[in-house]
Amino acid sequence: VTIEGEVNTPGNYQYLAGKNLSDYINMAGGFTRDASKFTTFVKYPNGSSSKISLFKLSPKIIDGSIITVGRKEDSVPFSFTEYATNITKIYADLTQAYLLITLAARQ
Repeated sequence: VTIEGEVNTPGNYQYLAGKNLSDYINMAGGFTRDASKFTTFVKYPNGSSSKISLFKLSPKIIDGSIITVGRKEDSVPFSFTEYATNITKIYADLTQAYLLITLAARQ
């Protein structure tokens, strides 16, 4: 069984009957900090594949399987200050436009 991607020790591991995906991930030292558990999938020797999901049991591992663990996408952390600043700017622009339309309508 080949394990590649975001695990601590990627490589080839001996197939052991009855072991599931999490057992093989543990054999490889577990997920790295950048691993995305929900992009993990198993590719079988016949070419088909199975992906991890919340509602499905762990994919079955057979001899010759390739386990691939994906990487988390880099995301920008949420900044409340930036969000509040942007909302305030939008509100100020809308208020200014409303006032200009109101003043123009009076004349």
